Amino acid sequence: MIEHGIKEGMSIFYDKEVTTGDTAAAYGSKALDFLLSTPALVGMLINASAELLDPLVPQECVTVGNSVELYHEKPTLLGENVRLVLTVKNVDGDRISLDFVAHDKVGVIARGKHERFVVLGDDVLNAAYERLGLEQ
Repeated sequence: MIEHGIKEGMSIFYDKEVTTGDTAAAYGSKALDFLLSTPALVGMLINASAELLDPLVPQECVTVGNSVELYHEKPTLLGENVRLVLTVKNVDGDRISLDFVAHDKVGVIARGKHERFVVLGDDVLNAAYERLGLEQ
C-alpha cells in the first residue's frame, strides 16, 4: 500500500462553463451542437478527481481511474455553468471510491460513482509498454 493523505469525506467543487468543445457535436453528434455531452462530463469528473486527489499522494504517484458509473439525467445548454461536487466515499488502501453530482442553474444534471487507485506513475507507464511487448 502507498501512503497518502486521502480521507473519507473530502470533497471538491469543480466549476466549468460549457464551451463548444464540451458539446455533443465535438464527440460526433452533429445534431446536438448546443448541448453538454456525456464525454465532457466524464472529462470534468477526471479533472476534478485529479485536482482533489493528486496533491495528496507522494510525488512519484498518481491516481488513475478504474471505473465510472454516470447517469446523465438532464440536458445543459452551451454557455451554461456546471458545478460538479465530488466526494470521497471510501478509502480502502490504494482504492478510492468517489460519488459525484453535477448541477446547472436549474438543478441536478448528472450523478454517479467513480473509482480510482493510487499507483506509482512509472508502474503504469511500464505496464503499457509491457502490454505491447516494448521496452522503455
